[in-house]
Amino acid sequence: MKLPMQNPILVAGQAALLILLLLAPGCSKASRAARHLERAEAYFQAGERDKAEIEYLNVLRLRPLHPQAVERLGTIYYEQGRFPRALAFLLKSRELDTNNLAARLKAAHILMVGGRPKEARDEVLVVLDREPTNEEALLLLAESPRSTNDLVAVQQRLAQLAPVISNQAGYHLAQAELAMMRRDSNTASRASLEAVRLGPQSIRAHQVRGTFLLTIGDSTNALRSFETAANLAPVRSLVRLRYAELCLQTGDRVRARTVLSNLLAQAADYLPAQVQMFKLDLSEGLLDECEALVNKVLLREETHFEALLARGQVLLARGKREAALKEMERLVGLYPKSAQAQYNYALTLLVNGDLTKTTAALNQALALEPNHADATLLLARLNIRRGDQAAAIASLTELLRKRPGLVPARIALAEAHALKGAHAEALALYRQLARDFPQEPQFRFLEGLVLRDQRKPAEAYKAFEAALALAPDSLQVVQQMVELQLADKQYEAARKLLEPPLAKNPKAAAPLVLLATTYLAQKDLSKAEETLNRAIELDPDARSAYMLLAQVLIATGKQQQALERLGRVIEKNPKDVQALMQTGMLRDSLGQHEGAAEAYRQIIAINPRFQPALNNLAYLYCEHFGRLDEALDLAKQARELAPNDPFTADTLGWVAFRKGDYPWALTLLEETGKAFPAEPEVQYHLGMANYMLGQEEAARTALQRAVAAPKDFRGKAEAQAALALLTLDAQAADAQAVAALEKRIKEVPGDPVAARRLAAVCERRGEIERAVKLYEALLKANPKAVFASLRLAELHATRLNNPAKAMEYARAARSVDPEDARTAQLAGRVALQAGDPKWAFSLLQESARKLPGDPDVRFDFAVTAYHLGRVREAETSFEEVVKAEGNPARIQAARQWLDLVRASTQPASAAQALPLAQAVLKADTNSLPATMVTAVAAEQQGDLAGARQIYERILARNPDFTPATRQLALLRVRQGEDDARVFALASKAREAYPQDAEVAATLGVLAHRRGDFTRALQLLNEALRQRPDEAEWQYYLGMTHYRLKQPAQSKPALQKAVTLKLRSELAAEANRVLAELK
Repeated sequence: MKLPMQNPILVAGQAALLILLLLAPGCSKASRAARHLERAEAYFQAGERDKAEIEYLNVLRLRPLHPQAVERLGTIYYEQGRFPRALAFLLKSRELDTNNLAARLKAAHILMVGGRPKEARDEVLVVLDREPTNEEALLLLAESPRSTNDLVAVQQRLAQLAPVISNQAGYHLAQAELAMMRRDSNTASRASLEAVRLGPQSIRAHQVRGTFLLTIGDSTNALRSFETAANLAPVRSLVRLRYAELCLQTGDRVRARTVLSNLLAQAADYLPAQVQMFKLDLSEGLLDECEALVNKVLLREETHFEALLARGQVLLARGKREAALKEMERLVGLYPKSAQAQYNYALTLLVNGDLTKTTAALNQALALEPNHADATLLLARLNIRRGDQAAAIASLTELLRKRPGLVPARIALAEAHALKGAHAEALALYRQLARDFPQEPQFRFLEGLVLRDQRKPAEAYKAFEAALALAPDSLQVVQQMVELQLADKQYEAARKLLEPPLAKNPKAAAPLVLLATTYLAQKDLSKAEETLNRAIELDPDARSAYMLLAQVLIATGKQQQALERLGRVIEKNPKDVQALMQTGMLRDSLGQHEGAAEAYRQIIAINPRFQPALNNLAYLYCEHFGRLDEALDLAKQARELAPNDPFTADTLGWVAFRKGDYPWALTLLEETGKAFPAEPEVQYHLGMANYMLGQEEAARTALQRAVAAPKDFRGKAEAQAALALLTLDAQAADAQAVAALEKRIKEVPGDPVAARRLAAVCERRGEIERAVKLYEALLKANPKAVFASLRLAELHATRLNNPAKAMEYARAARSVDPEDARTAQLAGRVALQAGDPKWAFSLLQESARKLPGDPDVRFDFAVTAYHLGRVREAETSFEEVVKAEGNPARIQAARQWLDLVRASTQPASAAQALPLAQAVLKADTNSLPATMVTAVAAEQQGDLAGARQIYERILARNPDFTPATRQLALLRVRQGEDDARVFALASKAREAYPQDAEVAATLGVLAHRRGDFTRALQLLNEALRQRPDEAEWQYYLGMTHYRLKQPAQSKPALQKAVTLKLRSELAAEANRVLAELK
């Protein structure tokens, strides 16, 4: 079992402090040390480790570096699982006594589980040199390789030892471990069996056999092997913990708890067992028990990673978000280089609703550990939440390229495809998972949900049938099948599906509630009522049974009779919680909200911890009384009492929604949405939280599920209204649609969807000022509405011609969401429009790095790269866009850009591309590549003045566009100019094109004309090394040598220039100088 080590800095600090303690000068007499040692040994032998620890430390204060005290303390800390502290003492012990092989082995074990295999291997090799048959050393050696070279080296070492140890269990254990690393199942199987045969009492033999069986999917026999190993192992053994862990993984939580409880009963101070137990407590919602154990661990190790982490998680489960955040901030401060700390910090930030910092923490986790699967998955899910399925798909695809078997990533990728509407891709992923894991029902169930969303009930039913065959006890699967049968009015078939769960669990309420729905659908209200009353008798906390019963009673018209009957029951027994609960639910359904609230208040007075009443009263206060603060307090109490109950998450999330805390609401409602994908009210709540955050795709998916469900629910009208707005196309909106948008904004001023569409309508109509006001109002209501900032930025950059304001909004969007790749892309696009191509390039470079396969990002990156004169990068990116599948318009635009860019860099092609460039300029007068083509074409046609004018115009708008800088510099020098402007242009071109021969020659000519002959000589020689047959360059080289009074070098250069057909006026001067040199 891999155990997290403490922060390396802290470990080093602890070790340093301990060594300083050991080296501290002693001044007491030896007799006092001897007395402490005698007491320490007595305590040690009696198993009283805490008392022994104190006495051994007393020895060291009196006798620094006492070998026995050092070794014993290392052993005590090792046995207690206090590994960082143990390591310091064990390493010092083997330093004091190089023959102490036991200390070396313990140190090696700690180093191995702490992720330091090379150091562990060094210790193990020393042990094997002296004890080649040491089983523990052989297995640790085999576990140490982390690379192919390591594997080869270990295999060679085992081959050297084989003549001595091949008949030992340890040798075959090592061979089995290495075979598993090579994925050689046959060898691993043979070797592990041989190890068990040779060492039937070997703990490690049974452990390795169990590990092998797990690799081939035989969890049943693996569990037996680990159980045998655990029974053979001493109490303080990680093997026992591994067995408990495996019990958990196979779903036997009771057995896992029994193993851990027995272990702690025998070794209460064994820290790894305490850690595993508090994790189990936390997972089961036993917060008090978890907290007590966590505090015990922290009393011993105040910076223990997992204990600090669990303390934060407990606070989070209790609804104490701010306190949990402080705890996680402390954890990150103590462990700044821990990807796991950053990941858990991100989770806490997410619950606190800070999506910006969440994304930053996840990116930090991935910077520390690029292959951190959980961080990648959560980041992808945040992108899915934002509606950026493309980003999620890109990151998940890359993760799966590295780790193709990672099931959660495959599931998340399928979800992203489904949300994007790519149902075929989602189904293909789920079906492949079902083939890979034929005994796992989850994938057939998820396949069924996708088919149900596609309105393919027959195919969905077959998928659910397959899931049920694998998980016959799954009521979740049965519920889906029942709902499909009821939609088809097959009532008896629906009830037949419920016979097995009813027979197997006659005292369970949930199957009875489902059975009642079949009677209700068939309008058999008396049977529905009877069935629901039975469900409530079995489970007085069954909230869904109360709700359904209230509907039945209203439908039968018996509500008043029922209330009178319940009143008589309560009169006889005012503390009858069940009767009060039914009264509350019934009055709520009748709209008698005050009466319902009073019933719930009475229950809470009787039992302040009755979660259903707390939950329902919170909902009533929230929806009907406007008492949101009290509702929040009640909902938090209910959530703390039932932290794993999706209904408490739903209520607390909905209260948070009504209070306007949409990010926190969404975190809670997503949990419920996953638990109840077909429950309409749950999906409505989830959809609205996404809606108010402007996450339209996620909102649309959830609201469509809610509205499409056959069951009615509170809020259906609002869900339909929101869905109508989401499906409204602003570009095609007629007067009626616009009126509906206007009405919605008056009713709900902060509605981001309505405001966004109305603003888009205003843009379409040319009402830019009104559009701006709408976006500004959105930002006032929600300063984190990034899309509003980006639209304002684009409008100011284009329609309002206010680049300063555009940049202000772009930077605001970036500051709100600095880690989001899509925000970077859109801000980069605006920055380019606003005239800041350098910032645009850095943003799009970042976006392209985070979304490597996204063609839209590649296109924007290419455009920006071109504006900075990075022509080759632009060409490469445009080529990638053309090759990518998808948007035909984008591909056509990329092809057009490529044609123009290539024509602008190939003078011979410019004239041919001129008609295309002129057509493009009619549509967009500022098109940079088209303008560049016209300039190059003019130059080729001899219109140097016209070309020069175009280049100057380009640079006025795009001063960083170095291709125009280069061309203008070359042109003006050819025309004989040598002023400061020309020199500045040529120098700038030289920075951009340091290897360009023409630029070097141009600067050389300028240097010659300015009298800087040494510099001219250097530049001209550089240019002529690339192109020796340029007549003018040879001329200026010859004339430069002439000015430097170097006739021997001047003469051949001038002769070559004349031979190469130099321009007449330059040829005349060359011949004159040549005549002089004769």
